[in-house]
Amino acid sequence: MVFAALITDSFIKRSYTIGGSMKRTRNLLKTTRCSWAAESDLLKQYHDEEWGIPVHDDKKHFEMLILEGAQAGINWLTILKKRENYRRLFRGFNPNQVAKMSDEELGGCLKDEGIIRNRLKVYSVRKNAIAFIDIQREFGSFDQYIWKFVGNQQIVNESGATSGLPSETEESRKISKDLKKRGMTFVGSKIIYAYMQAVGLVNGHSVNCFRYHDCLSFRKNTEEKQTHEYEGGCLCDETTYIAKGEPINPHLCSCTMCQKSSGAPTVAWVEFSLKEFKWTGSQPNLYRSSEKTLRCSCKKCGGLLGTLNDGYENVCITISTLRNPSLIVPSKQHSYKENAPSWWVPKILNKSINQLNTGIHLQSNQCVKNQKNERKSGL
Repeated sequence: MVFAALITDSFIKRSYTIGGSMKRTRNLLKTTRCSWAAESDLLKQYHDEEWGIPVHDDKKHFEMLILEGAQAGINWLTILKKRENYRRLFRGFNPNQVAKMSDEELGGCLKDEGIIRNRLKVYSVRKNAIAFIDIQREFGSFDQYIWKFVGNQQIVNESGATSGLPSETEESRKISKDLKKRGMTFVGSKIIYAYMQAVGLVNGHSVNCFRYHDCLSFRKNTEEKQTHEYEGGCLCDETTYIAKGEPINPHLCSCTMCQKSSGAPTVAWVEFSLKEFKWTGSQPNLYRSSEKTLRCSCKKCGGLLGTLNDGYENVCITISTLRNPSLIVPSKQHSYKENAPSWWVPKILNKSINQLNTGIHLQSNQCVKNQKNERKSGL
């Protein structure tokens, strides 16, 4: 009984997963937390399970941006107690759904005592969601955008205590300035630094905290296993997806099936491994368009998203449904090119990503000229 009374909270929580020798037990008995986490069990749980772990999920990034902004002038424990209410009112922090919230819906949020009822903060959630989506479209994902500010490597606190950490840094000032330029509010430099610590851009744990080295391990694993992530969805954002890993075989196709399904003379496709692909919104409508092919489309807007082929380990996605289509340039491969109209001759395949938009514009003008010439010649 005396021995049990001496065991720390962190030992009780972790001993059943770590176990091991008596030497390791003695080490665990000495573990401590960052001082700010001692105030309540809720803070302890947040500190032990979330704070400082590198985040690579866009929805989690959005959630923490909003919660850190709501914290301005208020202590973090208050926000944690209201966290589930924020999730309930703001569509589970789905930026695509939050961006579509009406003034009436936001006004209803102001009447809910479960959140901080500050008009500017509440309306900033929708405004920030719109800017968040724009960033996703430009960079492929918010995660790719935000980690570039720290060189894709976690900044490590080498101080002996969290009390010695700055309230803002050069990196937080740069991020704050850029987010404000893109239209976000409640993203001041100090708020952003708190966000950076929360999502693991910074390991803010004191060096004697038992989570300090855990987060270093997460950092190492993240660096070793870092993969590209692509997000996309249909026109109405009802059906969305996330694909990880390297894109496979980006190419063009002008087969009759693609033309009829998409309404376009040519479709740009890219493949991803099914193991690294998941639908994040509503499940798509599946239509068997051939003996071995299922077409995936949105049940709401009808937009074509891709195909699933029986016995094939990859999913085929239309490049145009990606948040940032310019991140993937089709190869020179053009399946069933002979089916393409005579005026449709893609000329952008040898251009770099930076030239892509210009190439599309020039090609569009050339297509118009080709169509006019065909009409004059009676074709």
